[in-house]
Amino acid sequence: MAEGASVLLWNGTDWTLGVARGSWPRLPGGAWPAESWEFAVLPGPLGEGAGEISSVTPIRNRVGEIDGVVLGFANFRLELTSGESLCWAVVDEQPEE
Repeated sequence: MAEGASVLLWNGTDWTLGVARGSWPRLPGGAWPAESWEFAVLPGPLGEGAGEISSVTPIRNRVGEIDGVVLGFANFRLELTSGESLCWAVVDEQPEE
């Protein structure tokens, strides 16, 4: 991504996962109310210098809507799921090639 670009992920009111291109550190116009949104540094092996995303695998609910995603990086995979809040977990630190 270009300098200053970001990926915005959010949980919808129907618990689906929303994904959009961002422009760090500005929130999109539809991010309302602004105080309900935040930029977060991800924990663990993530944060600054996590590297480029090498794969994206959607997670679908029973009716086929996307309610999560697995992001693959060089040394780990990150699972993000939508619900009452957006949750993330490192699912493995050495993905299989």
